[in-house]
Amino acid sequence: MNITRRTFINRTSMATTCMALSPSLISAGGVSSRLGQIGIILGTVKDDMKKDYRTTLLKLKEIGYKYVEGGVYGDSTEEYRQLLKEIGLKPLCTGSGMYPLQEDPDKFIREAGALGVEYLVCYYPWVVASSKITHELSLEAADNLNKIGKRCKEAGLKFAWHNHNWEFTDLPDGDKPFDIIMKNTDADYVSVQMDLYWVVKGGCDPVDYFKKYPGRTPLVHVKDMDNTPEKAIACVGNGIIDFKRILSHADTGGIKHCIIEHEKNTDGISCAEVGYNHLKSII
Repeated sequence: MNITRRTFINRTSMATTCMALSPSLISAGGVSSRLGQIGIILGTVKDDMKKDYRTTLLKLKEIGYKYVEGGVYGDSTEEYRQLLKEIGLKPLCTGSGMYPLQEDPDKFIREAGALGVEYLVCYYPWVVASSKITHELSLEAADNLNKIGKRCKEAGLKFAWHNHNWEFTDLPDGDKPFDIIMKNTDADYVSVQMDLYWVVKGGCDPVDYFKKYPGRTPLVHVKDMDNTPEKAIACVGNGIIDFKRILSHADTGGIKHCIIEHEKNTDGISCAEVGYNHLKSII
């Protein structure tokens, strides 16, 4: 990256209630060796997948990816699962938002089992727009996550929820929705798929949350931030987030899987390759 940590700190507006990224947080230890296998959420290459999912999956395997996150492509779950097996890509996660998960959790659990994934993910734990989140609705979200997570565990499936930046906004009582959810969910049922970009966009440091909730973040979405006032999403390695520093605390957070993401990617497979090469070079 062509930007110093000091420049990043100066240019990135952090909430006063969160600790800004600083050299004092750099771990003296190395990055956990178990992170050597890198995955990708297929929304990163969604245009390529729509055109020719078989060829795209083969290219991802050639780049070095070991597992994928996403739904089913093709005519049937069985055929798609077999294709992934033949190519050598593991289906790691699939998921949906809270509304459909609430309506029929068993349907999603069955589909996840048929695909052979390890995790079912709730990508949006709210039943309201993000602008309407309250303390009470955060408690409701935690309760809903607990119920679905319990069903998942009974079915032999792991369950995680995915954050955005609004979970790190202070509510009128001073609490953050992220903390309310974490403090009111059972670690046996609910873990976190932490999106590192959205934590930083929300004005916080992921490492603080690894330390605050140790072992509860088995999955991370590795997504970069560009150096503009908008702090838009960038291909991993082309932005300003210091993933090496963050991931040096992987053991504290309990991270087992790094999943590259850029849902607004317009560079196709090249963005996936750039991201993989950068992440591989630091872990």
